[in-house]
Order: sequence, then C-alpha cells, then structure tokens
Amino acid sequence: MKVFFNNIITFINGLDTFVKVLIIGVLLLIDILCIIQVVKTHVNPKKPVFKILQFIMTIIFILLTIFVCAHV
Repeated sequence: MKVFFNNIITFINGLDTFVKVLIIGVLLLIDILCIIQVVKTHVNPKKPVFKILQFIMTIIFILLTIFVCAHV
C-alpha cells in the first residue's frame, strides 16, 4: 500500500502545473456540488430523509481533494 501511495504522489508531482490546477478546480467544484446536494436533501421540512450514500460520496471527494492538494 505504501508503494501504491508513493506511485500516486509521484504521478501527481509529475503533472504539468496547469493540469494540477484543473484537477484541483474540478475536485473543489464537485465538493461544493455534493455539499449543496446534501444540504438540499436534509433541510427539506416536509419529510426527514437520511441518505447515507450522499454523506459517503461527499466525504470521499473531500478526502480526495485534501490528498491531492497536500501533494501538489
């Protein structure tokens, strides 16, 4: 697993600066859209809804964004 993460970090570091900015921008956009969707779903006063998949996807994308930003 350590080799796998090392290969990913090396790949990210080898990318062009413009591509890094594009990847981070897209990930931030996906994070914002996921958070907006979670808020829309769970603030609805008509019926209480708990969708675990939305939380899991939001957490995965936020962690992925943090990982990429930390190793750029």
